[in-house]
Amino acid sequence: MSRVRDPSPAYIVFMGFWVYILKSDKDGKLYIGQTSNLEKR
Repeated sequence: MSRVRDPSPAYIVFMGFWVYILKSDKDGKLYIGQTSNLEKR
């Protein structure tokens, strides 16, 4: 799996959790994740 070169994620705060969406420049796929600590992520 390659890293996203120019991440421009979308962030949503939901009940204390950050939900983020990253789009791969390589194949256009979307990757969705969540974290309670955005600084550590």
